[in-house]
Amino acid sequence: MNSKPLLLCMTAACMLSGCLTGIAGSGSQTTNGVTVASSEKSITISADSGLSVRIFSSDFIKSGFSGSAIMESNKHTFDSLPDGRYSVLVKRDDGKAAFFQDIPVSASQSYRRIDSLQATGSIRGSISGADSSPVPKGLVYIKGTPFNCITDESSEYLLDSIPPGSYQVSFHPFFDSITDTIPGDTGNPNLVVITSEDLNKILNLITVD
Repeated sequence: MNSKPLLLCMTAACMLSGCLTGIAGSGSQTTNGVTVASSEKSITISADSGLSVRIFSSDFIKSGFSGSAIMESNKHTFDSLPDGRYSVLVKRDDGKAAFFQDIPVSASQSYRRIDSLQATGSIRGSISGADSSPVPKGLVYIKGTPFNCITDESSEYLLDSIPPGSYQVSFHPFFDSITDTIPGDTGNPNLVVITSEDLNKILNLITVD
């Protein structure tokens, strides 16, 4: 659909649901430590047994690869993976989680990162049109993750249970999406996006910390 450009505004706020016990990506392993490593055709997660693990290809939202497992021992491997980039979400029953993004799987690249399970946060906001009218029933999502929701009748949305990290949040309405990219600013959680013309680009880079 190639209609007259629509002006969309998106506001978002990041909130924590509890106190954090470590710093994401700090590289120091704690009692909540999780290690993710990749090599050709495989990704291996090392962590406490009993944790739930989900893996997603970078194009996961409407299509793409996903898989899940429960850590039956201190190590679990997803193998026979096609070349590409993946995300891994590790969660514990108490709600704490760790999220690893942009993990390469290829013969020419390897990856290893240590992080810790931490309290999750949420991203809440609203979408509005050029005339400040609501944009209900649109898809708000973080590509390559399970985090998505639908805007309500007031155009408000809530992405919940998100581990600390930086995320590219996108919006796809029932008509052509018109978006631009702006950086998140942790000093000013009210983020506004003025959109222009391409379909389904990134709205925000939002940091949950």
